[in-house]
Amino acid sequence: MVQPSMLLAVHCKKTDSVDLKAPVWNYIAATYSDHQANDATDDLATVQQLRSEIVGLTGSLPQLRETICKYFRALCLMETRFPISRESGQVHISFVWYDAFRHSKKTEQCSIHFEKAAVLFNLAAVLTQQALNADRATDAGRKEAARFFQEAAGVFAELRDVVSLRVEAPRPVDISPECANMLERLCLAQAQELTFEKFRADGKNPGILARLTRQVSAFYDEVLRCLSVFPLNQHFDRSWTAHVAVKSALYEAESQMQAAAALHLDDDVHIEITRLKEAQKNIATAKRDIKMTSKELNQQLADMEELLSANLRRAERENSTVYLQRVPNIADLPAIQAFPVAKSVTPSGLDASQEDIFREVIPDGSAKALSRYTDVVDALIREQNDRLAGASDDARLRLRERDLPDCLQALDAGTASVLPEGLRAELEQLEDSGGVRHLNDLKEQIQGLRKVAIDELGNVERDLQREASEDSELRERHRAAWRRPASAALNAKFLEKVAGYKANLAAAGESDSRLEQRLAQNSGSFSALSLDNAVTAMPRLQAPMVNVGSEEPAQIVTKLRQALDAVNRLSSERAALEEALKVEKNKDNILPRIMAVSGSYDKLFAEELKKYDPLKAQVDENLKKQAELMSVIDRETAAYKHAFGYTEWRSACETASGEVRRNMAGYKEVRNNMSEGLRFYMSLQEAIAVLAQQAGDYILTRRLQRDDMLEDIRRGADAPAYQPQGGPGGRPQMDMSNLRMDQHPPRVLGAPAQSYPPGPNQPPPQQFGGGHQATAFNTPAPAPQPNPHNYPPPPQYYPHQGGPPPSQDRPQYQAPPPQQQQQQYPPQHQGPPPPQYGHQAPPQYGYQPQAPQQGQQPYYQQSPYQQGPPQQGSYSNQSYRPQQGSQPPNLSEGGPNPYSGQAPPPQQASQPPQQHGQQQTHSNPLTNWFKR
Repeated sequence: MVQPSMLLAVHCKKTDSVDLKAPVWNYIAATYSDHQANDATDDLATVQQLRSEIVGLTGSLPQLRETICKYFRALCLMETRFPISRESGQVHISFVWYDAFRHSKKTEQCSIHFEKAAVLFNLAAVLTQQALNADRATDAGRKEAARFFQEAAGVFAELRDVVSLRVEAPRPVDISPECANMLERLCLAQAQELTFEKFRADGKNPGILARLTRQVSAFYDEVLRCLSVFPLNQHFDRSWTAHVAVKSALYEAESQMQAAAALHLDDDVHIEITRLKEAQKNIATAKRDIKMTSKELNQQLADMEELLSANLRRAERENSTVYLQRVPNIADLPAIQAFPVAKSVTPSGLDASQEDIFREVIPDGSAKALSRYTDVVDALIREQNDRLAGASDDARLRLRERDLPDCLQALDAGTASVLPEGLRAELEQLEDSGGVRHLNDLKEQIQGLRKVAIDELGNVERDLQREASEDSELRERHRAAWRRPASAALNAKFLEKVAGYKANLAAAGESDSRLEQRLAQNSGSFSALSLDNAVTAMPRLQAPMVNVGSEEPAQIVTKLRQALDAVNRLSSERAALEEALKVEKNKDNILPRIMAVSGSYDKLFAEELKKYDPLKAQVDENLKKQAELMSVIDRETAAYKHAFGYTEWRSACETASGEVRRNMAGYKEVRNNMSEGLRFYMSLQEAIAVLAQQAGDYILTRRLQRDDMLEDIRRGADAPAYQPQGGPGGRPQMDMSNLRMDQHPPRVLGAPAQSYPPGPNQPPPQQFGGGHQATAFNTPAPAPQPNPHNYPPPPQYYPHQGGPPPSQDRPQYQAPPPQQQQQQYPPQHQGPPPPQYGHQAPPQYGYQPQAPQQGQQPYYQQSPYQQGPPQQGSYSNQSYRPQQGSQPPNLSEGGPNPYSGQAPPPQQASQPPQQHGQQQTHSNPLTNWFKR
């Protein structure tokens, strides 16, 4: 088991006791009244008790943390009410605090900001101690320790950015912004280190562990840099620097080892050796300072060195005996990217907005005065920021109008600034998309989709032909007993669609060939479309052979470049001024002075606002310098363009770019045509998929019908011979004792069949429609609809609800007499419309094959997408675009369905129509019967 690494905690600052109650009580009584002072007595006693507990550092760490938070909130409320300083008429309280790292150094200040900074430091120190007390052997303990370190980092960040800046000079080192920044980085490094330990215990991928440890090393590097500069390098003991340096080197080595482990899993042993050797160098760096560190850190280094040596020996042995690959240099390998997880988090419990102590002490006038002053400062800073932003925008627009700095960059060979702006953007976009490689990818995709479409159409055609062959063979075998419609007639509509799709695929193939031929012919010119080639083709901007001006061209260029550099420096200065205004506003706290002034605050505000005058003067100077520079730039730009003939050169560039523009237009046209072809094939593939689904449903239904008819034929062959007997009235009767209704699925077949006589006690069957016989398992046939096909109807299945009544016999085939059929249907049709086979037909993508018109390309003829008018160009007659006035049909529109023409069964008629694209579930009533 890997032992937890050595971590550091911060000791709390110590302080001396001080009397808070009496000075504050006297101030309240003198400033307000004795009554208000007496009301604040209990609050003052509470604050005095909290500070006494902080002086003794009593209680457990959680209790001490809560005490420090309560006292800090009380200080925040006292800061806005009682001015604590050495000035006359204010509260005189001297706070004494000892340095946390040099305990003999003592600092005494009469400032509540000094007290707040020290208290905030102790809160962060307590959090680091809580982190060290957590049980790091468990997952919950590691998470808790990491959270404490991140909260401590948040407290140190608050100390650095806000509280420490308000402490009077000379400021103690341990609560200075430099020390707070170093301690924040240290807490983040240790929180990241704990995260690595948790991920390692969880068995995470070595690649992730390598990135985590790389960030640990980066955090320790930042801490080491802070400890190496003044004043921290003279304040901290050398052991601190040694500990941080060793940690940085060790986790850099750990990062390389984890990366090597990831490479070992991928069998990249030669790169693994490089990583391990780099880790050895980091171990050697850590050994330089290891003697000044703890025993735990020494043991951690020894364990890591032993593991590293074993892994390196194993990797070198495997490479020399098995892989035999060259070991690269570490400079040739990509750097390990850091993955920061730890972040500074402000702990809860510091917000004093909900505290109710000293609520009656604050004067309304002071609060209103402070709010008014804050509004004035905000308006001042907003005005200066607007002026700075306006100057930056003005400089950017004026330089853009004068074509700067592009016109200067045009003097340098090989720069893209010589190209017209629109052409440059098009070439950059072309290079990003891949150029000719992108066209070849489109061509391969089109070829792949075309092959898939041809294969799917072939499968549909073969399945239909196989079904028709089976039907023909059974019809030949059973002859008159095979009474269902011929598949050859029913398959005609599907085959017609298949033929139409093939015709359009053939026409589309011709367009593909023309585009591929054109791509091959223009491959060279398309490949030459690049920024470098276009720049090479542009004319060179050069100084004239004979100078006719008063100033040398070289001097003009030098002055213009210097003016542009000065404008850039002024822009950077404006960013610094904006930050300086923000910092000055954050430091501006005049509440103590406001509470010490009675009467008008105008004079006080005028004096306090003077601190912003230096910044305002810098803003004015910056804007003045920019105005002068822009005048110089205008003059020198005009001289530069005149001396170099810039206008003529730009016209020459436009002329020279004509060939590049033509090649670019040809490339874009071929690309757009191929994209349109790709969309065509994708739409066609969807339509073919729907056709395949329809054909599959049709074939499945025909096979179920075939099996039922074969069963009927077999049952008819196995039935006992019909022997007429003399019954009542001389009617012949049939023995039905061997027939059972529950052995066969109920059905009603619409095709002509043999009629069975009713039993002796049964009424004759009731007739419906054109002579169809009603049984216990059928319903009245719907009114006949016009049938556009000249073939008899296939049988129709209606599932019976609830099963046959026990008193009725098996449903029968009942064919109407020929004259009734002729009377039922109109003379122009040979039979009723084809019924549905036990389910609703899926939505049709009624693809109607059309022969392409003269000069019209099939991609637009069959594309479901409506495009805009075709672009005029030399490539328009070879593309996928249609002729003017042609309208591409929609592949998704429904066509005639060979199964349609009759209402669905009653139990299916109420189902909502299925949305396009939704997967359909096709069922057959016979399936449910077989499941029973």
